[in-house]
Amino acid sequence: MRTQSAPPPPDIDLDRVWHRVTGDIWATEPGWIERTAARLLRSPALARALVTTPSLVLAWLLASGLVLLLGVFVTNATDQPWVPFLAPVVAIVGVSFVYGSGADPAWEIVRTTALPRRMVLLVRVVAVFVTNTVIALAASVFTPMMGSVVMLWLLPLVGLSMVALAFATWTQSPVFGAASGLAIWLTIALQGLTRANDVTAFVHEDVITGMAPLYAAATLVAGVVVMMGSSGMPGQTRWESMRWS
Repeated sequence: MRTQSAPPPPDIDLDRVWHRVTGDIWATEPGWIERTAARLLRSPALARALVTTPSLVLAWLLASGLVLLLGVFVTNATDQPWVPFLAPVVAIVGVSFVYGSGADPAWEIVRTTALPRRMVLLVRVVAVFVTNTVIALAASVFTPMMGSVVMLWLLPLVGLSMVALAFATWTQSPVFGAASGLAIWLTIALQGLTRANDVTAFVHEDVITGMAPLYAAATLVAGVVVMMGSSGMPGQTRWESMRWS
């Protein structure tokens, strides 16, 4: 039998309290990054939503950098492309945690804006993609494998990150989304290990080139799923309006 939570005392106006807390938070003075984002996006609310992205906070970026730094050392020590292997891993996890009640500590605050959820999601995803790509490219500079192979890992990075985001959006679980994307990536890796006795065989240029149509199709399908699974405005369900504004 489902139990219902007790109603608040009649002398407490929770709506008024919540609006007061929300007003205090939004009254926080924006930093230079947020001001720059507001000018570029032409929306202070969208800029606030962007700078509160969980996977763009300093601790998360440092962790991503450390993972890829480890990949640099292992790559140089083994002459195996571990940076292209780790770059999609970092992006899959980061993209899975860009938005949602299970991942975003500012979820309720972002919901107070009149912005469509898809717009917030799009801006955050693009920002995480760009940031992770820049970090991975910077790491690749310090390996002997800078070149076409490094550029080709962008295909699985984008494709599998979008698949992970699709799972996270529909299940409302960033952990499930990240786990799904990583499981697919590791399955591909194990196939490379089985066939070529090399866990990084699947990030070689000829292999990724052959799988390019598959990654492109995965990106397209996952993108459609994400758009269908994210509501247009706060309070709407995933089956309601699909408008962007």
